[in-house]
Amino acid sequence: MIYTGMATPKEGVKGKAIGKRVLSRSIFVFLVFAIIFAADLAIGLSQNAGHMEHIHQTVARLEDGLTDFGYIKEESTEKICEFQKKASSERTSSVKYVLDKNGEIDSVTFEVYFNRDSKNMPSEVAYLISSTNGGYSESDIAAFIDNVQKTIDGNFTYDKLESSNGKIVLSLSGGHAHIYKYS
Repeated sequence: MIYTGMATPKEGVKGKAIGKRVLSRSIFVFLVFAIIFAADLAIGLSQNAGHMEHIHQTVARLEDGLTDFGYIKEESTEKICEFQKKASSERTSSVKYVLDKNGEIDSVTFEVYFNRDSKNMPSEVAYLISSTNGGYSESDIAAFIDNVQKTIDGNFTYDKLESSNGKIVLSLSGGHAHIYKYS
C-alpha cells in the first residue's frame, strides 16, 4: 500500500493479467510475421521457376560457346559458373561467370593463356571480351587480338582494355600470352 485509503489488490491478480496480455500480444505478433513470411515464400516460389529457367539458359549458352574452344565446365551453381581448359602442360586457363538472379551475366573474371600451339585464338579472345558486356568496339577488340598474336609470335606488346566492368590486360607469363580480366 502506497498511501492510506488506497485499495490493495489481491495478490497475484495483476500479475496474471499482465502475463495474459503479454502472451496474447506476442502470439498476435508471431502470427502476423508468420503470415508475412508465408506470403513472401509463396511469391518467391512462384517466381523461382522463371529465374531458374533463365539461369539454366545462360549457363547452357555459355557452355555451348566455351566448349567450342576446349573449355570444360568445372563448377556450376545457381550464381557461379566456372570453366577451365589446359592451355599447355604448364598453364590452365579459367573463366568464371557470376550470374544475377535473372540469369544475366553480372561479372566475368578470367585468366587465359595462349602459346604457339593455341587454336582459334582470335575467336576465343573475341568471345571472351564480348561476354564481359564491356561495350568494347570491334576495332578495339581487333587491335587487342592483333597484340595477342604479336605476343604469341614473340614480340611482346602490352595492352589493356578498360570499361566500367573492369580491365582486360594482356601480359606475358612464362612464354605464354596471358590475358586476364578483373573488376
